[in-house]
Amino acid sequence: MDQDRKYEEAIKHLSEGEFELSRNLFDSLLEEDPENPEFASGFYISSFWDHRIDRIHLTKEGRERTGLLLEFLKDFDSIYKSKSFPKELSYHSAMSSILQETTDQVRIALRKEGIQSLSPGLIAELAYRLLLAEDTDLASEVLRDSSGLERFSPELLFFRAECTYLSGQHSQGLLLYREAFLKEPSAVRLESVRSEPIFSAIQILKEEFKEEGELKEALPVLLLERGVFKEIRKMSDKELEAYRSELFRLRDSLGLRKGGTEFKVKCRMIQLCCALLDSRTSILYGEVAQEAKRILDSLDPNLYHKRLKV
Repeated sequence: MDQDRKYEEAIKHLSEGEFELSRNLFDSLLEEDPENPEFASGFYISSFWDHRIDRIHLTKEGRERTGLLLEFLKDFDSIYKSKSFPKELSYHSAMSSILQETTDQVRIALRKEGIQSLSPGLIAELAYRLLLAEDTDLASEVLRDSSGLERFSPELLFFRAECTYLSGQHSQGLLLYREAFLKEPSAVRLESVRSEPIFSAIQILKEEFKEEGELKEALPVLLLERGVFKEIRKMSDKELEAYRSELFRLRDSLGLRKGGTEFKVKCRMIQLCCALLDSRTSILYGEVAQEAKRILDSLDPNLYHKRLKV
């Protein structure tokens, strides 16, 4: 078998989860070309998963096997980065195989054990890895099938926003992103974001902020300033009153804040002000809007007018 054919076979076995067969072929390829980084990568990848395949098969299907696969994926990702191997065909083929198997195990868990058997963190980790692999369709499917967990996890809402935007539903995706940022900006996983208006904003802020936590707090503020976040979902008077109360509480405690905490609180207050200003359907709108604008002007005198111009 010539080298090209042998490589094709090795990749095919990786894609099908036949790691021992793939490892043997990559071993042979390395003997022929020991300096080839893709062959070295393929040999390492197939060996890693072949050494763990028995334990995977011995673990109960469903929730337990899902958890084990995600644990191994984290280990693999960490070790692979440390080895500086290229992320070429062997890497993507193996990841596709493992992620498909993990998704299948989630389906089994949902069918046999019910949604209550799965933790929001487990689903969030799988959705995150599917988005990193740019498998938006599979990520959307996983999130749809486990939608009952979303209220327990801001991360899941961020991932649904990303999937919605990438599926072409841009307005709805941005509404979901805005809601997720209002809930918990620190929950956004920056590496998984490809939605263009948000991706571009992240790149801009990376030049200004070295601390990822501060960048995450500043991100929704920049999106508000640039008019990316214009619309907001309809909120009840109860929700608006909760935001209003939070805004006043933060305003009253702002003088006690220092450094990074003060920055985080100001970013949060700007989000709350803009949310109250944009929620025009409430019967309380006039009074709430005046209060919100006064506070917003005290935080950033130009932001309100910048938003009107975009």
